[in-house]
Amino acid sequence: TSLPDILGSNRAQNMIEGFKHAKAVEELCRKCSYKDRFIK
Repeated sequence: TSLPDILGSNRAQNMIEGFKHAKAVEELCRKCSYKDRFIK
């Protein structure tokens, strides 16, 4: 699978939009506490 195909997938696009709005969209990301280090 090529990088453009991966980045163009619905899953990747949802993650990109989530990052833009500081929202974890993947299940693993929602459960992980690492992201809490960046909350100001």
